[in-house]
Amino acid sequence: GNWIAFVSDRDTPKDPSGFRHKGFNICLLDFHSHEVTVLDIFQGADNMNPQFSVDGNMIYFLSNADGFRDLYEYSLVRDEMYRLTSYFTGISGITNWSPALSVARDNGLMAYSLYQNGKYHIYRADPADFYVTYKNSDGRRVDKRAGTLPPVHSLPIVHANDRLDSMERSFSIQEEDIWPKPFKPRFKLDYIGNTGEINLVGGTYATGLAGGLNALFSDILGNHQLFTAVSLNGEIFDIGLQGAYVNRKNPIAWGGLFSHVPYQSAFSNVFLDSIRVEDQSIPVVNNAIDLVRTFETRAGGFGIYPISRSLRLEAGLTLTRYHFRVDRINNYYHRGIFVGESKTREPSPPGFNVGQVNLAYVGDNSSFGTVGPLKGTRFRFDVERYFGATNFYTALADYRRYFRMSPFTLATRLYHYGRYGQDVRRDILPPLYLGQPTLVRGFTGNSFSQNNINRLDNFALNQLVGNKIMVGNFEIRYPLSGPERLSMIKSDFFPTELALFVDTGMAWDNRGLVNPPMAMNGEINLARRPVASSGASLRANLLGYVIVEAFYAVPWQRQWRGGVFGLNFTPAW
Repeated sequence: GNWIAFVSDRDTPKDPSGFRHKGFNICLLDFHSHEVTVLDIFQGADNMNPQFSVDGNMIYFLSNADGFRDLYEYSLVRDEMYRLTSYFTGISGITNWSPALSVARDNGLMAYSLYQNGKYHIYRADPADFYVTYKNSDGRRVDKRAGTLPPVHSLPIVHANDRLDSMERSFSIQEEDIWPKPFKPRFKLDYIGNTGEINLVGGTYATGLAGGLNALFSDILGNHQLFTAVSLNGEIFDIGLQGAYVNRKNPIAWGGLFSHVPYQSAFSNVFLDSIRVEDQSIPVVNNAIDLVRTFETRAGGFGIYPISRSLRLEAGLTLTRYHFRVDRINNYYHRGIFVGESKTREPSPPGFNVGQVNLAYVGDNSSFGTVGPLKGTRFRFDVERYFGATNFYTALADYRRYFRMSPFTLATRLYHYGRYGQDVRRDILPPLYLGQPTLVRGFTGNSFSQNNINRLDNFALNQLVGNKIMVGNFEIRYPLSGPERLSMIKSDFFPTELALFVDTGMAWDNRGLVNPPMAMNGEINLARRPVASSGASLRANLLGYVIVEAFYAVPWQRQWRGGVFGLNFTPAW
């Protein structure tokens, strides 16, 4: 805990010709004084992968001082060097500078990788078992000619060297010609993939949005990150965009975000109407479905404090503009017989501005497979305060647990999102919708647009909306194709996962009802009740860029023959 060993090209001495050696040295950083000491061993060689011994008196490292990359031991107390291996191929990782050596902290056992017979092998050894083949107390003997590819001394090279030696060299590099330059971060693409819910720490207003792609850019040090996302979940005006900048240079990360995200909800309404048929007006009953789109344009800032590798605190402040679009799907009935359907654009509520401040406690120690988590726990507990055009609080509790029972994974989720306070009743925001495809599958708003509601089941779409929702999900997941270690069918290009699921949930508000649904026979259903669905889904990872879920859900409360097909562009929750 007092020293950090690392590799650097700093403080390399010059050779007699005036050029610097090309190599890497092992350096020690004093954790308390922050002073750096460069070990004067094997100057000009590539000294890589330093590891401390258990007592801290030795440093094990890899060096190509004699042309082969072997394992060496350096005594910090005696200032002595020992070579522990002498392999023909040398110890190496997959690339030239990949880590290839590790030392256990508790018992000092070593593990290193060696390339033999066309394959990489991992060997384990005890330092006491090594035979010391070479001792170099001063650590200055460097001769890398054995590692030079043939031919070393061809005739053209000799003639060229003779001519170069006969020329008068008038150039040299002076110390004053070298000056430091400030590091300028430049963003480069780190990752591209698909996203499920589009949201950041600025707040969690809506229940989710499926589909889309995201890309992560950062500088070479990872101190600055830029996240961008685009999503489409419906028509062209359902495109959502989001961008966020994160500064991770300090222990407390901070950043800003901007987003334009559409959210969908739906509710039904029954009223008398009329249609034109051959220049005649016919009275009808309109069983209308209103599809409400809430467009959220947001800008704000946030901070992230890491408690540990799996726990963190988040806080954010955002300003948001909401505006709306209402499309009505009209289902016309004449004397109880369905006679037609149309789609119209309805007047929208006026827009408004809202400010938000939130605090969240987040944890994630899960292990992921090809399309979603395999084991572990993920959770998010979030409290948010709205102010401005409306004043209320929101609470989010999202807890997920994954049990690995190879080859199956049992996935469970308990989710609650609710709005609390007097202003919730003002209905300035559209109600939350339980039938989102990432919550309870089989109850999407579009699935109600046809004449598929049984008159005897006393169920209406309005039972799926409210300002509070509770969701429970259970899945049995089985990897069909993918890595041989996890899947039934080995595939390097098309990982898939089959899942059997049960979704259940309930929506309500402060009064217990939101627009009490009216049954087709004219009776009012005053009781809120949970809804549920079951079915199967198939998720596929398309070359690591997009995870697609095709599902077939059978809603338990909608008693017609068959179920609902759906397609989500989202990873497994």
